[in-house]
Amino acid sequence: MTRTIGRSMLFVGVLLAGLATPVDWSARLNAQPRARFRIGLVTALSGWSGAFAGDVRVGAQLAVDEINLAGGVNGRRFELVIKDDWTNLEASLKGFNELVASGVTVILGPDTTEGALATIPLARQRNVLQILPTAQTNDERGHADDNTLFLYPPIRAEEVATAKFAQERFRARKVAIINPEDPYGDARSRALTEELRKANIEVVADERFKQIQGDFSPQIKKIVASQPDIVVFPAFLFERSAMLVQQARAAGLRVPLVGEGAACSLTIDILLKGDPIDNQIFFVNEAFSQEFRDNPVMQRFIEAYEPRAYVANTLGAAGHAAVMLIRDAVAKNALAPRAMKEHILASKAQTALGTVAFDRNGDNVGVQYSLFQLNPAAKPTEANVAAAQKAPQLILVR
Repeated sequence: MTRTIGRSMLFVGVLLAGLATPVDWSARLNAQPRARFRIGLVTALSGWSGAFAGDVRVGAQLAVDEINLAGGVNGRRFELVIKDDWTNLEASLKGFNELVASGVTVILGPDTTEGALATIPLARQRNVLQILPTAQTNDERGHADDNTLFLYPPIRAEEVATAKFAQERFRARKVAIINPEDPYGDARSRALTEELRKANIEVVADERFKQIQGDFSPQIKKIVASQPDIVVFPAFLFERSAMLVQQARAAGLRVPLVGEGAACSLTIDILLKGDPIDNQIFFVNEAFSQEFRDNPVMQRFIEAYEPRAYVANTLGAAGHAAVMLIRDAVAKNALAPRAMKEHILASKAQTALGTVAFDRNGDNVGVQYSLFQLNPAAKPTEANVAAAQKAPQLILVR
């Protein structure tokens, strides 16, 4: 049965500084000075990933404030120390090293897979625990090592879900794939192809494009010629993803389009402002919304997050979950980096992101995926502005 997602599923996009934070937070947080447990955060407050990474900061800071309002942990107040890396690899390395030099022993980030792969060796060399809230592993690069955990599920988990939806929801026999021409896109296409073949589904096209590309007609023409039942596209490239969808529809490609990627909500916002819009655009994303009432932690997070940053999303939930995992380790006196990692690996926690459970590779295998459908009724027009604002942008399919 199809269910509806509230607007808490929408993408925040840009941090709205100073919005609606309850007046009593700062006064209560600064009462009764205590020893501090400092958590580093290397994140982009500008640059291309700044469009979504700001949510990680808001979620992490919300968790820190909640912990401190509850009295801290074992006499310690938590503090978030932030380094802006501008989505720049050199700045990521610099910020990471500065946090280590300041005495921080656990660091969240960087946001991107490129930044993660560059700083994983630093975490090992400098003996700090690194938790990556948003970066994913490329299959060909392997997993994290002794000092790093990936909070977002690996690419393989998402592609298993996409293949399942292709088979069970769309009854697809032929699938076309399009991804960016880079190691991350290659890893996604490779994993999805393998999972589709396990389901006896044929991949009839596997196209690549450069991220700076604006005209997707060469790739779309080949996809149209392959006559797929569905097309799987990258929903994490924001404007480029929206342009790809719009050009595909303009070229006469009418089959369901299935987007992948945790940052797809910004793509959704852009799509709803443009044309054409139809009800055959779908997204595979983490099972996160007001609909999942069996997770009270998620529901409390959504309620607390929205006064700070307009609407809640999985990126903010990942930042929040990372800090809460650290809190639980500190509560058990697992303060050294390796001890903290072992404690987190051994735990199975219900978080704002969903169930978090790690395998021995340091990959989160507990989070579940759902299928969402774009809702054309959420597209604002002169005649329906009020109705569109109330309508959910996405409908939870399964």
